[in-house]
Amino acid sequence: MNRFSDIDCSFKRLAPVYGFRVAKLVSIEEALQSVESQIDELPYFINVAKRHCHYPSEHGLTHDESASIYIYTMEWGEQTLYRVLNKTLRNENRHLCKIWFPYLKLFDTALNKLPTVKEVVWRGITADIGKNFTKNQRITWWSINSCSSSVNVIKGFLGNEKNSTTLLIEALNGKKVSGYTKYESEDEIILRVGTEFRVKSDALEHPKGSYHVHLIEINDENNDNNHTSNPQPKLPENNVTTPVSPPPTFGKITEPDDPSKDSKQPLIDGNGGRCWLSIIISLTLKCLGISIRVLPHPLALFESENKNNIKQSTRPQTGSCLFHRKSKLILIIIVVLSLITITSITIWIIFIKKTETTINGPKWDKWKQNAITMAGGNGQGQELNQLYGPQGIFIDKNKNIFIADTYNDRIVEWKHNANAAQVIAGGNGRGNRTDQLNKPTDVIFDQQNHAIITADQGNRRVIQWLNQKQQILIDSINCSRLAMDKYGFLYVSDWKKNEVRRWKMAEYNNEGIIVAGGNGKGNKLNQLNSPGFMFVDDDQSVYISDLNNHRVMKWKKDAKEGRIVIGGNGQGGNLTQLSYPEGIIIDHLRQIYVSDFGNNRVIRWCKGKEESEIVVGGNGQGNQSNQLIGPGGLAFDNEGNLYVVDHWNFRIQKFVTVL
Repeated sequence: MNRFSDIDCSFKRLAPVYGFRVAKLVSIEEALQSVESQIDELPYFINVAKRHCHYPSEHGLTHDESASIYIYTMEWGEQTLYRVLNKTLRNENRHLCKIWFPYLKLFDTALNKLPTVKEVVWRGITADIGKNFTKNQRITWWSINSCSSSVNVIKGFLGNEKNSTTLLIEALNGKKVSGYTKYESEDEIILRVGTEFRVKSDALEHPKGSYHVHLIEINDENNDNNHTSNPQPKLPENNVTTPVSPPPTFGKITEPDDPSKDSKQPLIDGNGGRCWLSIIISLTLKCLGISIRVLPHPLALFESENKNNIKQSTRPQTGSCLFHRKSKLILIIIVVLSLITITSITIWIIFIKKTETTINGPKWDKWKQNAITMAGGNGQGQELNQLYGPQGIFIDKNKNIFIADTYNDRIVEWKHNANAAQVIAGGNGRGNRTDQLNKPTDVIFDQQNHAIITADQGNRRVIQWLNQKQQILIDSINCSRLAMDKYGFLYVSDWKKNEVRRWKMAEYNNEGIIVAGGNGKGNKLNQLNSPGFMFVDDDQSVYISDLNNHRVMKWKKDAKEGRIVIGGNGQGGNLTQLSYPEGIIIDHLRQIYVSDFGNNRVIRWCKGKEESEIVVGGNGQGNQSNQLIGPGGLAFDNEGNLYVVDHWNFRIQKFVTVL
């Protein structure tokens, strides 16, 4: 039996399993600790999974999340994890499932981050269970269901068995895990625990006793068993306030309920009604904390009192009373004129400053939104005109592009406007010889020495290629990305130790100096969580894409902690948020550009602004010229054109600057 044929044949009605969704998210070691008694040598297999799983993940999976998928697909006998787990999930005693909740939570969280597929998938079993399926029957699988998008994979498992059943499934919420499994060629799609189906028609029986069953996944909006990957960030609710007008008050300065209704009123309203001058005065008084009441016009008072049937006094005003009123009026006029003057000067100063900013301020660059493909774009592959999972790039003064072609285990150089690349490092198969690479993730071209420096992540080393000669510069380091400052110092981000170290050029026989992080994994200002791409400015401040914290950090030279410059507001798609930031670069105006991997866009943050702006992408996931799927490394050429690694479109895109 294999996981593609690990199918529930009993058709028993079981109570739902959903408690794992509220379980605490923990490491894979903690998640499986409670089931160690059921699986011999489980810690050893966990260690194997963590060493060989696909990490770092272009989908933002943590190391433990990626390992949870890998170990599920491993085979080591009757106690293989998926067999023990699925047997428990099909047991009528649902209490037995509880010890698996931590692992199911970790596994489910990992699936949430992977692409959702809506396509035909296949399963098969060497048993004639097809006769048990009838048209319009509804069934629920309470185990984890491994399928393949390739029918040939299922045929290979079934062989020439006469009594077999092949299941064709129209999946709506499948999760594509190929690339994260031990057997990457099996094109595996996983259907989650609790997936419900409708039988399309009675099973088709073949002469040799085999059956063909057609199932359709049910996507009921009200069914809690359905999931969606990468939910869109919740938008803030619009708080609609209905203005309520207070009763009219004569002589009191108030703000208009609706300024548009007062646009035809005279500037000065002798009856104390609302006017634009009143608005300015009212706002100014409120700012100063002054509360005054303008004396009503005698006629207005007379009319008001008449309307309220109040008896009017006909006694003439005394001299002292008139003097008192005149004094108050003069005082009020002086205050009003002073406030008008102050307001006018303030408005004029603001206008002058805005004018100066417009005239003398920096001009923000813009780029054409439809990109030109400069490298790759011919599908996934290992031919010289193809790329497979590119990550880091470097562009020299001649606009030649150096690319870390990660899953082809090579560094390629794409000459300006060339149709194909040439391999300049690696390309000799995946391995740990000095002439081989293992999933290189970044590349720097030392233009002075004509040397290539590579983050050879799979081999845990930084290696230099000079005139076809290789030299290991730094060994035993979980290198993620590289950067170099103008003084020749080399910076390496370590995703596992959650730190960035610096080495002086040509002095690599030491452990380097920690310049960021190094205080364990976390989200405090002195911590990082899987640091990736970096940029070092002229002051040797290091800007870091803090991947799993969904933020960009700035660590000044010799600082003890960093400062959040972009993001840090949780994972999301708002312009104050990021989703697994990748490539980072800063221009001459100190504007920061970041590849927002999970949102398929490149954003820019300018000092003084409260939120970022989208520079390119952000048009949904796709392969059109204005779309990206998982943008990675960034670079500018000497003309200001922006180059973006379009990771899952297997291409390098050039966005031309608008002059």
